Amino acid sequence: MTEFKNTISRVAFGGDWVESILSDHERDQLRAALAHIEETCADIDHRHTPEFEQLCSVINVSLEKGPALSKALRKALTIEHQDRRIDEVKRCCLNITRWI
Repeated sequence: MTEFKNTISRVAFGGDWVESILSDHERDQLRAALAHIEETCADIDHRHTPEFEQLCSVINVSLEKGPALSKALRKALTIEHQDRRIDEVKRCCLNITRWI
């Protein structure tokens, strides 16, 4: 019991962290959106779509490293060389998925 008390005493309470936690359904949706971007980034410029903007907003608010991760994904989508863009987008999506 003492071990539990020591562990729980290090947990910070308060703030909006509870509201920013993703549900299982939201995580699944986020993974599906990332998979769609991965699969179609060679043919579709996602950077200016409302869906991509919403995805970046969710990433920014919900993940600890969200702003940096969404910025990297946005930058990856600007790469002109198709093969490099695909590889970088896949890398960014994998990094985001690790934080979900």
